[in-house]
Amino acid sequence: MQAQDKEIVSMISARQEARQALEQLSLLKDKKNYSLYRALST
Repeated sequence: MQAQDKEIVSMISARQEARQALEQLSLLKDKKNYSLYRALST
């Protein structure tokens, strides 16, 4: 593997990790909003 290929692969994996982190954050936000919604609706 050439150095450039390694850089590209690491960039892609870092981007995937960032996307996963964003998805987890949005899931946490949804859970918080859902609990707020439940609290307000009861």
